[in-house]
Amino acid sequence: AVVSTQSTGKEEGSVPTHLYNTDGRYLSSDTSEGDDEKDFCRQGDATYTFEITTANEKWADTDNIHARITVSSKGNRGNTTTGILDNKGIDDFVLGNTDTFVIPDLKNVGKIGCVTLTAEQDDAWLFDTIKVT
Repeated sequence: AVVSTQSTGKEEGSVPTHLYNTDGRYLSSDTSEGDDEKDFCRQGDATYTFEITTANEKWADTDNIHARITVSSKGNRGNTTTGILDNKGIDDFVLGNTDTFVIPDLKNVGKIGCVTLTAEQDDAWLFDTIKVT
């Protein structure tokens, strides 16, 4: 889930701020289903572009993986996590295709050390490459 906010003032050129449900937990008053309170905070002002190519093998594609990416610093600048990767109105993660996700308002971690993918649904997916810029 992505929460977008925009200043209600009349600042010229104001842009939305994107906030991400980085842990993928549900909001619910029933704490057996999720958290009864969630904080959504801006992680930073960096924009990352992820180009992900799904493998060209039988069963490599997916419609229901609900993947998110955590980018970790090679040094000591921490990490930053996306929301669920989904280009609205586009069938993502199709066999042999490359999908591009532009994710704003993430923390600048400097030189990238690791990228961690997290699946939140039970479908399988096989990718060939991930390019992060």
